[in-house]
Amino acid sequence: MSTPSNIDAALTVKVSWDFPPVPVRSHDWSAYFDGREEAGPWGHGETHEAALADLYEQLDSEDLERWDRAQVRGTLSIRRVR
Repeated sequence: MSTPSNIDAALTVKVSWDFPPVPVRSHDWSAYFDGREEAGPWGHGETHEAALADLYEQLDSEDLERWDRAQVRGTLSIRRVR
């Protein structure tokens, strides 16, 4: 069984603090794959960790496999951006 090369590539997830001007804090943080801002998926949450967890929950099987492989190999990069 051959594995697509993009699954073995390094994976960068960007997390940003958005702080929208609304009283609800559930979207203060957002998380997304670097280079896939337009296509999604996006995770949102009250904290950095909650946004990452929300993103993880939305992954399809290919992205989930890519995330897990990158984490095991140490190539999963999570960067805060503004």
